[in-house]
Amino acid sequence: MESIPNLHGGLAGWTGAESHRAENRYELSLDLVAHPIDASSVWQESAGRTIHLSSTAALIELDCVLKPGERVECCINWPMPADRPAKNLVVEAIVVGANGNRASITFIRRYFISEADRERRMRRRAAYRTA
Repeated sequence: MESIPNLHGGLAGWTGAESHRAENRYELSLDLVAHPIDASSVWQESAGRTIHLSSTAALIELDCVLKPGERVECCINWPMPADRPAKNLVVEAIVVGANGNRASITFIRRYFISEADRERRMRRRAAYRTA
């Protein structure tokens, strides 16, 4: 299993911060869309995927570069049985480490929304950007 960026931005596998790895991590490659929470960010939207996921953190790969300290919102396509409506896991998070286009994020808040709610949010966000 590859190591994830530690709190200092390296790839040392969280050396000195083992308590952050107390929960199980799962190797899950799930599609996601990320948006900056901070208005001062220069990027607006980035597509990517999860690499590792736990109940409190994730290692993600995006088509942009994030910096430690940035706050992001990620909308992760959550796997559901075929007979169930699609769901998305939305996480508000802070970047605690980064290396190239990979970033380690710690969740501040997380919740599920339906696919219809996600589409409404995307339309509102697009309308806000053009206004």
